Amino acid sequence: MGKARFGLAVASASVVASATAVLAPFAQSAAHATTTITYAVTATIGVGDEHTAGSIAVDSRTKRAYVTSYGDNSVKVIDTTTNAVVSTVAVGRSPIGVVVDTIPTQLVNAAVPGIVPSPVVQAAPTVFVANYGDESISVIDSTTNQVTATIPLGDTLPSDLAVDSSTHTLYAAGGVGSSSGEAAVVVVDGARRTVKSTVKTSGFFKYVAVDPGTHKVFATGCCLNKLWSLDGPTDTTLSAATVPGTTGVAANPTTHKVYVGNGGFDAGAVSVIDESTGSVSTTVAVGRNPVGIAVDSSANLVYVSNTRDNTVSVIDGATDSVVATVPAGLSPGAIAVDSATHTAYVVDQGNNSVSVITRTVTGSVGRLAGSDRFGTAVAVSKAEFPNGGAGAVVLARADDYPDALVGAPLAAAKNAPLLLTSGTTLPAGIAAEIQRVLATSGTVYILGGAKAVPTSVETELTGLGYQVVRYSGDNRFATAVKVADALGDPATVLLATGVNFPDALTAGVAAAKAGGVVLLTNGQTLPPETSAYLAAHPGTVYAVGGPAAKADPAATAIFGSDRFDTAVDVATRFFNGPTAIGVATGLSFPDALSGGALLGHIGAPLVLVSTTSVPGQVTTYVSSVKGTVTDGYLFGGPNTVSADVQDAINIVLGG
Repeated sequence: MGKARFGLAVASASVVASATAVLAPFAQSAAHATTTITYAVTATIGVGDEHTAGSIAVDSRTKRAYVTSYGDNSVKVIDTTTNAVVSTVAVGRSPIGVVVDTIPTQLVNAAVPGIVPSPVVQAAPTVFVANYGDESISVIDSTTNQVTATIPLGDTLPSDLAVDSSTHTLYAAGGVGSSSGEAAVVVVDGARRTVKSTVKTSGFFKYVAVDPGTHKVFATGCCLNKLWSLDGPTDTTLSAATVPGTTGVAANPTTHKVYVGNGGFDAGAVSVIDESTGSVSTTVAVGRNPVGIAVDSSANLVYVSNTRDNTVSVIDGATDSVVATVPAGLSPGAIAVDSATHTAYVVDQGNNSVSVITRTVTGSVGRLAGSDRFGTAVAVSKAEFPNGGAGAVVLARADDYPDALVGAPLAAAKNAPLLLTSGTTLPAGIAAEIQRVLATSGTVYILGGAKAVPTSVETELTGLGYQVVRYSGDNRFATAVKVADALGDPATVLLATGVNFPDALTAGVAAAKAGGVVLLTNGQTLPPETSAYLAAHPGTVYAVGGPAAKADPAATAIFGSDRFDTAVDVATRFFNGPTAIGVATGLSFPDALSGGALLGHIGAPLVLVSTTSVPGQVTTYVSSVKGTVTDGYLFGGPNTVSADVQDAINIVLGG
């Protein structure tokens, strides 16, 4: 049928640190799906003159990065969409640490005895800058790029700054100016902009990090072989553990692992510490003198800048092993990562620049999407029938699901795409696609009565030269029976509730695979229309989902703990060793309807995901079939199924 292919033939689950290579299309006979992940510097941003580039923080919400410039006492503001400096903000002397926090409006200062209320703190992100030379923190309003307050830190010279975003507590770590060999962590209330406490100990602090999940704080001093920690903002005692050659530090709030650089002139490793035990669980070899460490918690990756090697090591947090080494600029130091885009920003101190490291995942799951549900349906149709030649078209209502739920088996049987319509006329893109994919005098099958798809649409289609066949009954249950009757006398029936959509979406794809039909239940009740059909057509009956299983206890039940689990159970039951797989959101129906028709044609299962994450049972299933799957289809745009979900599926398939 001239299917479009979306797979890429590359080394399985390979990781490449250079530019993406040219990749050949998948062959249908490929052994299994493969994935490549590349890390490469895609931009370099100049941020000032000699000895100015210091620390960096990035904010996903505003798409801004902030780089301290201690040579000219300023902060450079970078637009991360254009990778250009858009503003310079004057702060205190020798700024060296920077963080961004979004403080809810309800935490605006109230009158507290003994504390002078500071100005209103808005919900817009706030930038905090530690000024080493002034022993202070500058507060920057991110909307105006103006300093709105200064927080004095007493006699502590801050070398680094961290923020607990869950409590909006700042931790400024450094040395005590009035005492040689004494270090301090200053605990600051970010909402009230006041110092809560200062915790001192012997040594010298250069780096600090915090785990917002446990509220634990970790500080290191260059080459002192110690990691100090606080058990939250009320702890008054810094405890120390021995860690070789300590430099930078970062904490992963998802896994609760702490990563500590083991640096030196020619040394290069990262100690991985389990927060629950406080002990080093493993040591990862990286480049020489690692000083900057940043965690991408959403991808479970750790980025380490190696100053002596001019490289950045990328550590897989699941295996605690280096998966890529990326050439950076001269003397890379501080590093930050945008977990929304999985982009790392590295301060190259020797070049006074920022290297932008982009992570790209390329695999067998390709996205089919348009600007809306109609555009996605067209994209699916074009992928399935790139040269036209469809046997028919199935047309369903786009903004309500009941009649459309039974369309996948019909589309598969008629060699047809399933397209969507709304209103009294065909959307222009849908009309154009029907004319492209189906020859004049071909048949368009409409699902549902005139309330679902108005007669004016039928008139429009006949005016274009098409034959129109409408399948409709007095209700959604009767319409499903009409479609089943049109498909002859199938030996297999899949029941699914007609008062919700997820179970019927996956049942439709399975019915197409089994040469069967989908009939609908009224939740946990078997309606008379469905009951009469079953009595007149004895055969194998499956009940997909909990409601359908209760409606017909005599049917073979297939259901899981939720819609995602049920979809996996259906895929497992009906698809043995699939060569392709489809992915769609389980939170809405249109994209899975169109995609289900394509999957029905090629005999591939449909799994459901949420917008931004892959349920655990789906990950387990995809992993179990990766040995046979060579092609994947993701239906819908990134606002429906995010790029992170696409990447996650590709990584599992290629693993």
